[in-house]
Amino acid sequence: MGVLKPLYFGTDLSNLQKSAKLGDTSKWNAKALCQSSEKVFKEAVIQKDLGDEEKAYVFFYKYIECVQKINKNPEFKKDAKYFTSMYNIQKNSKKAIVTLEALATSLEKRYDEKNEEKNVAEKIAKLDLDLKSSESKGSKLDVNSNIDTPIKNGIAKDEPKDYLITHQKLYSLINQKSTTFFILDTRPAADYHNSSMTIPNSLSVPEMCLRPGTTAASIGKNLKVEFRSQWDRRTTVDMLILCDWTGSDFLPDKPVTVLRDAITKWDLGAEYKNPPYLLQGGFLKFLYAYPHIVRAPSEPRTDSKPVMPSLDLEIRERLRAEISQCTGKGDYDGREVPRSKTEPPVTIDGACSLFGKAAGVADLPFTAPKVCVKRGVSNDDNASSNKTLTDIDARKCHLDQLLKERSHLEEAINLELSQFGKHKEHVGSIIGSKSTEMKNLILAAEKYQKENKRKMQKINQADQDLVDLERRLAEVRKIKVDLKNECQTNESRIVELNDKIHKLEVCMDKELENAQVEESNIESRIQDLKRKLSELDKVIDNGNAPSKVLTDPTPQPEETTKSWIDFIDKEIDEKERDLECPVCLEVAASPIYMCAESHLICRNCRPKVKKCPECRMKYGAKPKIHRYAEKTAEELARLKSQRVKILEQPGGGNPSEAPQPSIGQDMPEAVNKSGARSKTVRGQPKPSSGTINDNQQLFVGNLPHNCEEEELVELFTRYGKVLDVRINQKSGRADAAWRGGRVPNFGFIVFEEANSVDMALRDKDKPIMLYGTHRLNVEEKKMRTPRAPPS
Repeated sequence: MGVLKPLYFGTDLSNLQKSAKLGDTSKWNAKALCQSSEKVFKEAVIQKDLGDEEKAYVFFYKYIECVQKINKNPEFKKDAKYFTSMYNIQKNSKKAIVTLEALATSLEKRYDEKNEEKNVAEKIAKLDLDLKSSESKGSKLDVNSNIDTPIKNGIAKDEPKDYLITHQKLYSLINQKSTTFFILDTRPAADYHNSSMTIPNSLSVPEMCLRPGTTAASIGKNLKVEFRSQWDRRTTVDMLILCDWTGSDFLPDKPVTVLRDAITKWDLGAEYKNPPYLLQGGFLKFLYAYPHIVRAPSEPRTDSKPVMPSLDLEIRERLRAEISQCTGKGDYDGREVPRSKTEPPVTIDGACSLFGKAAGVADLPFTAPKVCVKRGVSNDDNASSNKTLTDIDARKCHLDQLLKERSHLEEAINLELSQFGKHKEHVGSIIGSKSTEMKNLILAAEKYQKENKRKMQKINQADQDLVDLERRLAEVRKIKVDLKNECQTNESRIVELNDKIHKLEVCMDKELENAQVEESNIESRIQDLKRKLSELDKVIDNGNAPSKVLTDPTPQPEETTKSWIDFIDKEIDEKERDLECPVCLEVAASPIYMCAESHLICRNCRPKVKKCPECRMKYGAKPKIHRYAEKTAEELARLKSQRVKILEQPGGGNPSEAPQPSIGQDMPEAVNKSGARSKTVRGQPKPSSGTINDNQQLFVGNLPHNCEEEELVELFTRYGKVLDVRINQKSGRADAAWRGGRVPNFGFIVFEEANSVDMALRDKDKPIMLYGTHRLNVEEKKMRTPRAPPS
């Protein structure tokens, strides 16, 4: 922190707190409040570094008030973590509170010192005024008498003198350079030329230019031309400081008082930021305190030595001559003693008065009658004259003693004056020797202050960098969240595009397969035509008539129709497997519903269950439509209608004779058309579909993909003898592509007795766990109604 600025903003902490109160912020949002608090905190730190403790206290107090408003803001409460990290509120609040405590302690101490200084200065000024007034009236001041000071509540009420500025405050203003000031020196021009401050913002206004009633304009005209521009600067600075040699107050008819009145009363059109200040103790006190920043330090000049009073000895000699004439031998002719024409007649009383005036003994208790010495006086007159002369001799002795004392006093005064000169020379030598050392110390202190200021600037810059980095980190985190959301959106789009790609691939495969079938049919017809053509050529070559006339060269469509019907039946079987409901095992028709994992369920079974039979996730309150399954159902309907149209064509065959897929029909390698793997228990005869009832079969859902039939046999043997295990795989679904092509499987457990199924169903309260951690969905097999052949 820099040099402390003088106190100017308030009188106590309560006054500063009133200045720091916030207005109505109810219409402000949280972001605006946070930004404003951040600006207030930065300004508080800057004012503290500049040494302005009052402004720093006001801004820190205002920041705490703003933080309290922010904590009550509803928008801040919704996302407090974001605002706290974004604007570093918690860290700054702790720093502001700690700084406020330190500033409060420092300001309280400074305010107390300032008030005490004011009280002491006012009492001294009051005593000085009383002393001057008593001296002017010729009376002595009784120090022990009561001072006529107004008392209120037991405390003397003194008038404050805010216009005084000490030499320490002036030195701090010179160093900190944050408050602009200008010094007007009213000493004589010769004194200012011999010794003045080494600063550019100082101007000499000689006392010869300052007469009572002088205006600011006339002062500017009396200055030299090169100094008038500096005189015009008086209205542009923050503080205007007046000084003389030793002045500590604006006394009447003093040059500083005349200059103050000219500035404050007789300067029309000028506007000053503050009233003028007076340097307490004058230039001499500042010179003694800081001689290193004064050019040619020297005290006020004294052109003549003090004149000591001297006695008029000629009067005494003349008086002795007159007395000797009056008492000497010879006749008195009645004439007076000759004297100068300007001298008055000398009498005894006059002589005493002359001696008294000369020697300072006019108040001695001696009175004598006004007698003129003449010849021919009587004896009584001679006696009285002798008595008078005796008194004069006594007074003469006393006068001689006083003269001796005066000579002794003159010698003592001369001795003291010589010692004073020696002491002055000694003080000058000490000031000269110590000024260099003080200058070096002050330069070193200023160097460390500048270094601390640079470091504080670096610290502030580091704090600002941290705030910027935290703000940038918050922005990057927000960008990261946005990118994640965009990635999820892109993933959903990728899924849709993959689904479309899958559909296109399926369509292309179908078209390619159709083209291959058509190509094989065309090739077979070409071969038949070539064969008949070769036979016809042979007949022509032999010259025999053909044994058989070809009335219709077009081949019969029986083989082509059969291949088409087989292809359509295969597609129908795949579509029906994809649309099979996991609850009733029927082919689902529109509308078809699904769970959150896109497992389908038919419209008849959806109201009967609350959880998905495959993933065991709860259904939502509003049923979700499975759009892909409904498209598959539409394709299935088109395939069935196309099959019927082909069978109804001439030579297409009877639709009832077309092969129909059967449920549970054994396929090669133990895989039937529904895609189920069948496992017969070793040592048990393979059950036929006609001998197995539905009450002997148990539906098992949510089977993992790596599940084996032996594991299910081992798990369900505790309920009874297991005859067969069938696992249905669902990897051929149309909606399996965008979910990775892997959905949970399901299957059926065939028991020898129906009681085993009842035991397994009664044990549903205790979930059946595969591998100890994977839960299976066990339900009773639904009765399946056989589908009617297409018409």
